[in-house]
Amino acid sequence: MRLVMVARDMAPSMALKKIQKRYESEISITSFLGFGKSINESMKEIERNIKTADIVLLGMSSSEELTREEILAGLIAFDVKKPFGFFADTYNVIGRPWFSALKNIARFLFVINKDEEKKAKLNFPNSEIIISGNPIWEDFFFPQISYRDIRRQIGVNDDEKIILCPGGKNFIVNVLHWGGVIDAVNLFNFGSNSEKFKIILAMHPGDLNDPNFYVDLVKFSKVPVMITKNSPSSSQIVSGCNIVVQSASTIGIEAACQRKPVIDYFTSVAMERLKESTGCYSWEPCELGISKAVISGSEALRNNILNLLGKGYSSMREIQERIFPMPKEKGKSLEIIISSLKKFLPL
Repeated sequence: MRLVMVARDMAPSMALKKIQKRYESEISITSFLGFGKSINESMKEIERNIKTADIVLLGMSSSEELTREEILAGLIAFDVKKPFGFFADTYNVIGRPWFSALKNIARFLFVINKDEEKKAKLNFPNSEIIISGNPIWEDFFFPQISYRDIRRQIGVNDDEKIILCPGGKNFIVNVLHWGGVIDAVNLFNFGSNSEKFKIILAMHPGDLNDPNFYVDLVKFSKVPVMITKNSPSSSQIVSGCNIVVQSASTIGIEAACQRKPVIDYFTSVAMERLKESTGCYSWEPCELGISKAVISGSEALRNNILNLLGKGYSSMREIQERIFPMPKEKGKSLEIIISSLKKFLPL
């Protein structure tokens, strides 16, 4: 089997890279992965490899400007009669409108669970829908670094609570999100609790803005604020944090797998961005109860942070344990993907 994989965004790139690492000694795999940045190879190089491939697997990136290679690769594969399909790495990506030209011609689609399978049948009527899970999510249960070690690495005291705020790629959404969290935490009782909290603004690897653009959020907060990018990563900080306050990020899934409270904070701008990227205003983790949705409002955010850092987390934790049980074995998702791809090979 000669497999070609194309993805631009960080999350699908990481998942497809995991496939390559596991199976490159057994099958021929050529990947064109951007990890949130530009894909180094030209479209001519991608096209040349697709023409000699047996099958093509594509990511589904989160904004229209990031999907050029994925969409063109799908069109090329269809034109040269190579079976192709998608890996939908998280909730609601199947509704992304920029893939509309390919939804009727994709042969297969990998999704994370049964609920996504139901939606996929409506969006991809001619595709075989395969529940594979996400191979990256299997790793979420096993932190890369311990709670104590990551806190030492970033200079957090034992009596401080970390509020981890993973960012996205959109500057305005980030500023409104992070500014809202800072406003909310600054409403805590000063003199008793304020020194015991630290807000970590973790930049997305695909955020191309200079970290200095966000520096006023650090400068003018009464509560300590720290900005990180890449090292340590948001994923590494999850194990040492006390709560995640995000805006529709996969980091919340990782936090849920490690049994941490999660809030999805949506400003009106963030809600519109969510609608643009997924086709709807809802975020499935909030609908399921593994995260708490807060729609704008510093006081509401403040109350929910304090509640989930206390007794209010117990019911969310029960849901997280039910929705994301500890995997019985690692690598099952990869096995499903590879064995399923083999079914589409030409006879």
